[in-house]
Amino acid sequence: MTQSILPERFPDIDDKIYGGFWRRFGAFWLDALITSPWIIMLTMINNAGRMNVFYTIVPSYIFFFFYYIYCVKRWGGTPGKLVCGLKIINVTGCEVGYKEPLMRYLVDLILGFPMSLAMMLLYLEMTDEQFNSMGFLIRSQWTMDNIASWHKPFYWLHMVWVYSEFIVLLCNKRKRALHDFVASTVVIKKEYAERAKQWYEKGA
Repeated sequence: MTQSILPERFPDIDDKIYGGFWRRFGAFWLDALITSPWIIMLTMINNAGRMNVFYTIVPSYIFFFFYYIYCVKRWGGTPGKLVCGLKIINVTGCEVGYKEPLMRYLVDLILGFPMSLAMMLLYLEMTDEQFNSMGFLIRSQWTMDNIASWHKPFYWLHMVWVYSEFIVLLCNKRKRALHDFVASTVVIKKEYAERAKQWYEKGA
């Protein structure tokens, strides 16, 4: 049986079931706050030695997959979304597997990998003496000035993608961001998760 998309409202509930812009915006920044200690720690490690960026790349991806893929599959959202009372489900109302969260962040992964690669290639060209002679701020500026030219298109594409996410979210009734369309997901208020599951099971 072909499942239909969740309705904008359930007939007997006079409330929007989808997470609104400000709640999702708040969840976005809450996730940024929760992950900031990890980001700061990685930055400090990378700043301590030229080759450290190569040692932290795998842990970085492991953390990314745990936070944005496993947590969504296991609990229905990142910690920020869960705290804000939101849950990510399939557009038909069923629980998500691993495919949906992976697809939600696929564009970020595709655009982020070349940027990381450009950084690593640049650091390979440096000497330890060059690296150690610059402080964090000076090295950051030097990196931006000397990184491969093909880094910038990926950087700007990523920025356009991020801002477009919020713009698209504002322009549709189910408050779906671009990655929701890519992954066939919606973000609903947690209190309506069971009702969405019933909708799916009925095959409405």
